[in-house]
Amino acid sequence: MKAIRKTKAAKGAELIDVPEPKIGPHDLLVKVKATALCRSDVDVYEWTPLVASANYKLPFTMGHEFAGEVVQAGELVKGFVPGDRVAGETHVPCYTCRECRTGKAHICTNNMGVLGRNLDGSFAEYILLPEVAAIRLSPGTDFIQGCLYEPFGTAIHALQKTNLTGKHIAIIGPGTIGLMACEAAKAMGASRVFLVGANQDAERLKFSLELGVDVAINGQEKDFLKEIKNVSSRVDAVVDFTGNVGVINKAIDLLSIGGTLVFVGMIESELAIPNYMYRVVYRELVLTGIFGRHMYTTWDILDSLLESGRIKLDHYVGAVMPMKDYEKGIEDFSKFRGRAVLLPEDK
Repeated sequence: MKAIRKTKAAKGAELIDVPEPKIGPHDLLVKVKATALCRSDVDVYEWTPLVASANYKLPFTMGHEFAGEVVQAGELVKGFVPGDRVAGETHVPCYTCRECRTGKAHICTNNMGVLGRNLDGSFAEYILLPEVAAIRLSPGTDFIQGCLYEPFGTAIHALQKTNLTGKHIAIIGPGTIGLMACEAAKAMGASRVFLVGANQDAERLKFSLELGVDVAINGQEKDFLKEIKNVSSRVDAVVDFTGNVGVINKAIDLLSIGGTLVFVGMIESELAIPNYMYRVVYRELVLTGIFGRHMYTTWDILDSLLESGRIKLDHYVGAVMPMKDYEKGIEDFSKFRGRAVLLPEDK
């Protein structure tokens, strides 16, 4: 089968022939129908310093946002049969460590498997998916929509950290997951949603108003701290998708006393917070991060939102192309409003 493999600790990847995976007793063999390019996949392709520091064992098949059809199930699999349509949870926990046994399987500390990193990923015709990481697609969801479950789940998990019902929330960074977070925030009960972007985000900021955003601000043209405080007496939570240290520090001052700041964007340098005691500690701010999706409450919320019809994943598809054109998708990644979706077969 064809697969996009990371073979060298340097920029680039290769589309090559590899053997089809062989399933174990608890595994599913899934025919990949659609798989999406994530910013982190671009980072793996570029082999950024942050990626290089992870010391991944090479080679591996890239990709982790996907949907497909089960073609074979291991002998001990109980919940899935051939023909089932599934998406994949990127994290594959052990279910024996303390974290797994206390509701934190998504941050398993016992050599957790991660698709597209230390486990072969979805940029291939077939993927080996442990049953614990298989998520059934909602009725009426096609495979292209289904490959966006994973990033949409990340947006939901970030919002789960905010206790957002009836609250005012600011989303910083209108990438695909940031836009998903805006729409989901309204659907999950936020009373007001503010979005902050930059000059290159003009189209996305405009589009966000169609998703229910109350105020969209170009933070390079206007002071988002002043703009939001002019129209709101409070900001209960901020979710940062930028990883920009300067923006994060400004967001700290945007928060009301007792507010929550959720880190999603990757911070590639040290995060310094001047006057930390007075700006954070004495104001009792909550600073927290997320890693993927909470297994499995995030997926339950996602399923409910999609079945309600209040969320449409179609408008987060920026382009659809054959998998062989993956380098074009990487090159144009920042130009798309949504995800670039790769199809293992030309259609």
